Amino acid sequence: MKNALIIIFFLLSTSVSASESFAAADAKCQARKTKLLKQVRQEVIETCKQNKEFGGEPGGCDNFYSDYGNPIFDPQGFQIKKGVFDDIPECQHARELQGSTERN
Repeated sequence: MKNALIIIFFLLSTSVSASESFAAADAKCQARKTKLLKQVRQEVIETCKQNKEFGGEPGGCDNFYSDYGNPIFDPQGFQIKKGVFDDIPECQHARELQGSTERN
């Protein structure tokens, strides 16, 4: 009985530590994506303003491109288009950890 409890505790602690590792990796992924997207959005918005795409309307470019690069989801919540930086190494690592925690 004591051995069974030790095994159960080990399995639970392994699962929790893997989840914590995923949470940390996912936070790194999101932080890196946010930083990269901010830079790209600024460039796209500046190009839009230079080209006067919205006839010089104040805020037109900012509003239109405010979510540029984000993934797109359908009304049921299924992803229909990947985000621009979903494939950076930090995010690939987080997905690998997520897959390993889902299998446990």
